[in-house]
Amino acid sequence: MARTAIIVFHGIGQHQEFDTLEGVAHALLKREGGDGGVTVRLVETGETPVAAATVELGGEPVDLYEAYWSPWTKGKAGLLTIFWFLLLAGARGLETILFRRARFQRFLFGQTEEFRLSVAIGFALAFVMAFVVAIFAVAGALMWVAIGYGTAVMGLPLFDQCLLRDLRTWLYVLLLVGAAWLAVFGVLAYFGKGRLAAVLNVVLGGYMVSTVGGLVPLAMCVYRHWNGHENRPWPRGCGVDSLDPWLDWVVPPNSLLRPYSDDATLGWLVLTVIAVAVGLSYFFVIRERFTAYLGDVVAYFGAYRITEYYEVREQIRRRCLALARVVMDRKDAAGEPYYSHVVVAGHSLGTAIGFDTLNALLRSSPEMAGRISAFLTLGSPLDKAAFLFRTDSGTGLSVRTQLLGAFQPMISDQALRERVPWVNFYSGLDPISGSIEYYDPPSRGMDWKGRVVNVVDRRASIPMEAHTQYWDRAEVGEVLWMMAQPGNFSAAEIRKRASR
Repeated sequence: MARTAIIVFHGIGQHQEFDTLEGVAHALLKREGGDGGVTVRLVETGETPVAAATVELGGEPVDLYEAYWSPWTKGKAGLLTIFWFLLLAGARGLETILFRRARFQRFLFGQTEEFRLSVAIGFALAFVMAFVVAIFAVAGALMWVAIGYGTAVMGLPLFDQCLLRDLRTWLYVLLLVGAAWLAVFGVLAYFGKGRLAAVLNVVLGGYMVSTVGGLVPLAMCVYRHWNGHENRPWPRGCGVDSLDPWLDWVVPPNSLLRPYSDDATLGWLVLTVIAVAVGLSYFFVIRERFTAYLGDVVAYFGAYRITEYYEVREQIRRRCLALARVVMDRKDAAGEPYYSHVVVAGHSLGTAIGFDTLNALLRSSPEMAGRISAFLTLGSPLDKAAFLFRTDSGTGLSVRTQLLGAFQPMISDQALRERVPWVNFYSGLDPISGSIEYYDPPSRGMDWKGRVVNVVDRRASIPMEAHTQYWDRAEVGEVLWMMAQPGNFSAAEIRKRASR
């Protein structure tokens, strides 16, 4: 009896085990339109049992498996590593746009293919790099002010207190402006109920622009104070004009929060505590957001350049490949393959891990290619990885690049790509995702049957949050429902439905 299995690869933002599998099950059952439940069993493999969930589609059982990789990347990449990795990736992208005529090459299906980039991508890269620098600069300035005030209270001033006072002024302003943008964003997101996507994008853009713009006054403060006078333990008698008048309408002069003399011990103590609290809060919020969403990306894609992550990536690959082998090697009572069709579905970074796992499986066991029936990607960074995180200069001619391409059937086996439909969902409100273009050879034209079918998620309503909302979309459930029934729907029908 023909039976289908779906191997699900979770992504960043969904780190709980089986959370993504549950989303897949709900999407399938919702599309099926029935009230059928989900049955769960443990599949004995001779080693560690593997969990499988079963749903009924059209009276036929479909088994779901989840490749869980999160524990191997969690906490591996630190803030400094993430910072430099992103800057280097952005610089590599800008270098291609500015000095290589916005062109780079990849080795696909036995030949070198050239891709052209738009100038808009260059501006976007430059802005994102500036925003990353601004975020870390504000966090660093907060900690600088906190340490400076703290040491001054103890009678051991390390930094020019005039500089600290002016930095404090601009940090107050920046934090107030940033808080106002985010407050407006939160109110509109809550009361807009998904109808203000364009407005939310503008508000989020305003926050990013004001944060980047904040680099200018911070740099001016440092420059003005670094060239003019010796270190002073207290702000009294500063040799340059203070910027504090900007704060007169927020906090009155000579108040507890704006002490000016060395005998205002309580004021300096309160200010130190506030600066430390705000600085640490800002630092840990940034750390949590960056490491949660970007730490996994750096730990996996950075393995090519940062050797300490090599074993992390290999552990993930071994674990996911082992699960894929359990599914593919499973036999029925007659000794025949238990699954005649296997669908691979991935979300976010899980699309890259699923892509690598699929390639490793097909490379080691080419005879299994006939049972791979579809590939679904949601919120995928694969195109960004191909361009920003590539391991060569982008000429596409290096021996290493060609060897790596030969080891990836998904970009070297034309018959496989033409037979297996690859559908990719992405959203303009999801900065991690994107249309997948760099895995299709431009020389084959737009009518090539093996081309990735890119589908825009137009129902996404909240920037950033859109990254974890794909499984709730009816269009995703429809395509996955068709993929799970290859006996009823052909690859051509799946492509046609996804292209509508």
